[in-house]
Order: sequence, then C-alpha cells, then structure tokens
Amino acid sequence: MPRSTPHTAGASPRQLVVESDGVSERAMVGYHQATSLPGYAEAFDLLDAIIRQLSDNTVTYPTSQPTIVRDVAEAPST
Repeated sequence: MPRSTPHTAGASPRQLVVESDGVSERAMVGYHQATSLPGYAEAFDLLDAIIRQLSDNTVTYPTSQPTIVRDVAEAPST
C-alpha cells in the first residue's frame, strides 16, 4: 500500500493499521480512491463487515458481506 496518498478535499480518509511484533505499519487512502483502486473496494468492504460484526452493529459501516464473524466471546482478563 502507498505510504502517503493525497486526499480529495471533503473526502473521508480510510486508514489501515497492521501491527506485528510491536511494529505498526499504516496506510491512508482517500475514501473515493479506496473505491476506485483495483482491489481496495473489496478489501475495505471485507474489513468494514468484520468491524461492523465485531461491534454488534454499533459501528454501522456499509457492507455487502454476509456474516463472517461467529461465536465471539470476551477475552478473559489477565
């Protein structure tokens, strides 16, 4: 993913952060770019569905995905 992408004025940016071994990598893409670049619309639709389902629909991202998340349980405190 590109490290830095110019954003369209008034457009909501989409941000993706991946963390591995304590190191974070971040990519920001303008919303309209995310829907027009090959593969980005599908990837964000999938991620939006997961976020929506994990939040029990309190985060109401639009998505065309069927149910992906099942049997979610709260992690025990340590």
